Amino acid sequence: MDHIDRKRRAVLKIIEEHKNIDILIEQRRLEIMYPYKFDKDENVGGGKSDFGNTEVVARQAISVSNDPAIKKLEFHKKTIDRLLNNIDDLTFKIVNDLLLNKKSKSIYDLESELHLTHTTIYKKRNQFIDLAQKYLNLG
Repeated sequence: MDHIDRKRRAVLKIIEEHKNIDILIEQRRLEIMYPYKFDKDENVGGGKSDFGNTEVVARQAISVSNDPAIKKLEFHKKTIDRLLNNIDDLTFKIVNDLLLNKKSKSIYDLESELHLTHTTIYKKRNQFIDLAQKYLNLG
């Protein structure tokens, strides 16, 4: 049972991160392009510079395109976007207002706005989470 709860929590986290996924992808790209190096400059005031070395740029471009964290985030983005584009308007409204907006609404707000019971709202939300779990290969 705890294993199922962990998977469900992982899916919920992915769905809730969706609103910031572009920022997360860009942050990871920047981490790769500009890695933090704590190297002391041993050659102060002398020597040749490496400014003309284009091999470093090529290596960084390859590492960005092959980075597993970026690939995973892009897969999550593409999957959630595809699911959101293929659900009915009511389910989209529920998922958007409960999980995707930065200022999420409460179930009670949605009940009065949509004239639905909380059971129906939870059912639609849970169906979307189950679908996301399936397509994110976490089920």
